Amino acid sequence: MRRVSQTATAKAGAILVVGLILANAAPVLSADQETGDVGGRLHEVERAIENERKASSDLKSKEQALGREVATMSKRRIATARTIMEHEAALSALESELATLRATAQEKEKQLKMRRGQSARVLAALERLA
Repeated sequence: MRRVSQTATAKAGAILVVGLILANAAPVLSADQETGDVGGRLHEVERAIENERKASSDLKSKEQALGREVATMSKRRIATARTIMEHEAALSALESELATLRATAQEKEKQLKMRRGQSARVLAALERLA
């Protein structure tokens, strides 16, 4: 998505407001001049301009709030990704340690079987001697 600067957004909004005013004001002013009620119409146009300014201000506030929310979510996403990476590294280390412990346990089981066999032979020899 292309990001538009706040200045460009404000300029576009101002151009739109001026265009709408001019488009609506020209025919109305000529009609008002005929009826002699130019002051009343001018007041309506000023009120419309003020309403548009307020709407523009509200939209700018919402834009800023959304910008802050996006920034906050981005920071949270980065922090979450960092935490995931740390957990994956810890998991990898644990898996490696587990593999080492299993290999050590198998080696110790072999040694234990071998010593049991030796002990059985020593006991058999002692029985023969006794």
